[in-house]
Amino acid sequence: MKQEITPIKTIIIDADVAARAQVEEVLERQPAFDIVASVGTGAEALAEIQRVHPDLIILDIELPDMSGFDVLHKISPAIHPQFVFLSATENHAIKAFEYFAFDYLLKPFSNERLQLTLIKIREQMYQKGNEHLHEKLNALFRYINPSKSEHQSKANGRSKLLPVKMSGRIYFIHPDDIEYVEAAGYYIEVFANGKKHLLRQSLTQLDEILNNSRFLRIHRSVIINLNFLKEIVRDGANDFSVRMANDTMFKISRSYKAEVFEKIGL
Repeated sequence: MKQEITPIKTIIIDADVAARAQVEEVLERQPAFDIVASVGTGAEALAEIQRVHPDLIILDIELPDMSGFDVLHKISPAIHPQFVFLSATENHAIKAFEYFAFDYLLKPFSNERLQLTLIKIREQMYQKGNEHLHEKLNALFRYINPSKSEHQSKANGRSKLLPVKMSGRIYFIHPDDIEYVEAAGYYIEVFANGKKHLLRQSLTQLDEILNNSRFLRIHRSVIINLNFLKEIVRDGANDFSVRMANDTMFKISRSYKAEVFEKIGL
């Protein structure tokens, strides 16, 4: 007996009527998707999102009354859709993926490009063994919209989980497992549990999230976890480096040296 597939409830949010019509046309050719609302403002979108609890939101970043990011911030954590950003520029791409967008489509986009995105979304939502997807997305929205208790936890020095998106999956790194972090252009490389994870955010943004009692910035491009610090090595009369537990070495910047030595009690 063929298993019945539940349609993917989809909301389209775009003030551009032509762009909205294009998305509608492509979606209507995909039986797996059900368009439950198509609106042009953030306020209309929030009302519809609250009403239907969609599985997927396709939204333009530049709306007349608020940004697409504002819409996400206002969504209740109890609602955890996937979302695809639309934009006329590349300016917001990095921020969009910091919000773990499934995709970022640059206008004007072709029907084939959007169709490819929808196929990937359909495969992810229907794939066998994906029963924890909603739990992961719910955790993601708690990360985007932290509750009062979570703000209090951060104030008390307890770092939250760090969400990482890869190949359509979202998984989480515990700060205790982070050994060190390096800046890499517009990205950062987080080394945890013997693996490297690439994140689209700045080192400064991550530094604000991590617990400062455990993490120490030793260079403008390096943060280390003191729990994984093996030794400090003198490189010359006034230069020092740190050796981590896995024998990776980093130079201590002279501008950070005093702060580093004070933090570790030297």
